Amino acid sequence: MPAPKDLVRYAEYIRRLSEAKKGERNPNYGKHLSEETRRKISEANKGKPLSEEARRRLLEANKGRPLSEEHRRKISNAMASVMKNQDIRRKISEAQKGKHHSEETRRKISEAVKGEKNPWYGKHQSEEHRRKV
Repeated sequence: MPAPKDLVRYAEYIRRLSEAKKGERNPNYGKHLSEETRRKISEANKGKPLSEEARRRLLEANKGRPLSEEHRRKISNAMASVMKNQDIRRKISEAQKGKHHSEETRRKISEAVKGEKNPWYGKHQSEEHRRKV
């Protein structure tokens, strides 16, 4: 194992390299990749496992990002086909049994559907629907 003094010098070296290639000093600054190059990079990276740190950073980067209508439709269609599969539904149900939300989560869910945020706000069920329920 390197001595702590060597680690400090190495960390400083890495920081300087990083600074030297940021922004306009980066050789690829302002350049755009062709569709073919982007496709090749995508194909090369498919199936590679991500580290936990990389997964966490991606999750944080995409939080709150709005989805296009097409993307939302694709997710909806995928989930609809999954939920039609009784075997998958049973597995999901089994995995959720015995799990409970924390008090904080329960409070957040409650706040998220209070008043005008509730999908039933200002609506009334028909008599027929009430009988069915």
